[in-house]
This record gives sequence, C-alpha cells and structure tokens, in this order.
Amino acid sequence: MDKLEPIPSKETREAMEEVERMIKNPSAYKSYNSAEELIDDILKEIEAEKEIED
Repeated sequence: MDKLEPIPSKETREAMEEVERMIKNPSAYKSYNSAEELIDDILKEIEAEKEIED
C-alpha cells in the first residue's frame, strides 16, 4: 500500500501563506513583549468595537 501524503485544507494553506508573509515582513504585524500586553490590546479592541456598535 502506498503512503498517502496529507493534503492540507484551504484554511491550513491560507494560514501557512500568512506565516510566510509574517516572516518576510514582520514589521507589518503587531508584536507583544508579554501575554499581559497582548490581552490588554485585545480588550481595548473589544471595547472599541462595542463603542462602534452603540
């Protein structure tokens, strides 16, 4: 029986392409020095979205 190579889904291929873009141009993406900084940013974005909805 031949060994089959798994074929990544469309979503997986898109994620892999995004990683390649991030590697090539890291300055185009946000980065964080800690998990706390990341969470604070996410919470700010959620709050801003709520303000837009109101």
